[in-house]
Amino acid sequence: MITGQPNDAAWRDEWRNPFESPLSLLWKFAWANCLTAGEICKALFGRNLTSSLGMAVHGRTLLTPTWIRHEYPYSGPVATAVANGGLEEYTRYWATALASDAAIRYCPKCMQRGYQTIFAQLDGLQQCLIHAEPLLAHCTNCTAATPRFALVPETMDAPWRCPSCLHPFGGVFQPSEWVTTPSEKACIYDAFEPIDHWLRNLEHASLEWSGQREWHGRWLAEPLGHMKRIMTFSVLRTLEPIDLPDSFLAKPDRSMAITVGSSVPDILLESRLIETPPDNRGLISIYKSIRRYLRRRLGPCARIDDGMTNEDIFWKDQILNLSRKLCPRKQAMLLWRLRFEDIDQFQQSPRRQAPRLHLRESALNWPWQATANQTAWAGFALTSAHASFEVVANWWERAKQLQDEDIYGRDRAHALTLYLEFAPFLSPIKTPVLPQITMLLNVGVHQKGEAMVVVGPGPRFDDLEPCPHCELHVNHHCRTAVYS
Repeated sequence: MITGQPNDAAWRDEWRNPFESPLSLLWKFAWANCLTAGEICKALFGRNLTSSLGMAVHGRTLLTPTWIRHEYPYSGPVATAVANGGLEEYTRYWATALASDAAIRYCPKCMQRGYQTIFAQLDGLQQCLIHAEPLLAHCTNCTAATPRFALVPETMDAPWRCPSCLHPFGGVFQPSEWVTTPSEKACIYDAFEPIDHWLRNLEHASLEWSGQREWHGRWLAEPLGHMKRIMTFSVLRTLEPIDLPDSFLAKPDRSMAITVGSSVPDILLESRLIETPPDNRGLISIYKSIRRYLRRRLGPCARIDDGMTNEDIFWKDQILNLSRKLCPRKQAMLLWRLRFEDIDQFQQSPRRQAPRLHLRESALNWPWQATANQTAWAGFALTSAHASFEVVANWWERAKQLQDEDIYGRDRAHALTLYLEFAPFLSPIKTPVLPQITMLLNVGVHQKGEAMVVVGPGPRFDDLEPCPHCELHVNHHCRTAVYS
């Protein structure tokens, strides 16, 4: 079965522009031929519509419309342009990490001319590269969110208009403005060529980010993953610069720490996992330096005295059970140290000489898929501290909403829910590396190894107020009244 554009279908090649998205092409075709979404899908591509409710990528997505090529051949300028107009034509590997089909993003002035670029779906762009206008994902008339960037009835049955109020996304609907002159097409090409060049360079760069899908945290896990894609965009443009002013690019709403080190080549993964190299004095010295820095930065709150018991630090089943009756900064410091040091390290009697510091194998062996140099490992250790403070800050914010966060207390049902949600992040055994931390490799950058980039949250020390008791006294129990 050959599908494609019918011979008598209305279409003008002058309507097509550089870097145009499959959506605006189909909108023009649907309007010119009075076709519904189901009729377009069947006539052009020989497929039926699908709901794909709850799926991250819609079954009839127009972001990466590879579904068009799976079963049926197609023909005609519109079907071909749609099939070849997705973001995967510029970067197959990074397309869904940088963009989403959850909502249409658009420039109102571009919409007035019957144009939407595929690059508008990149969350890392906040302004149109032609008009320097903000890219929107809602109707300017009724403020309703735009529909999915997919071949679905909500999107296709009212082309160029908000499906909620039928107001044109561009303010006016003027099909006579769809024709662009050669000079206008050249201006469009020049405006978007930097992002085209950047995406193609990314596709051919030797970047390996195997943990990108698992990279998450409270700062990344907002609905629809919008902030995570902005964070990913920011990380990638750090490694592969983009020739655009910062005003066009979206800025993450949380600070990130990015450390560029390198990996040591020719070390077998198996040997690294079986036995830790006998001399880790360099990594231990780095860890001690970071620990001293945190002590100076946080003052008495960072002091964890010798001789502490499991009861003192709420350590049960190798999980740090947080409490709002204890200093939040001290608990965050404990959470970080427990990921690197065994609890026996600071359960020694204060009268006995402190034993030689030994770090956990899981910390020394990070990352398991490569071998980091000291610069990369230092970035891992420091971002682990930032991530620990973030976990405690997030828990503290949630716990303030409860009558009692004790799982055996007055509000035990909600307290247990909170405990189970955070327990995986409060155990160095179950989660030796917090998911806010990720690592990627840039292969072939250094002659003596790969560039290793460590990414994690920036400092969040000020998100946790210092304990009043710690401010006055150095006391390892650090007990105080429940915070408001």
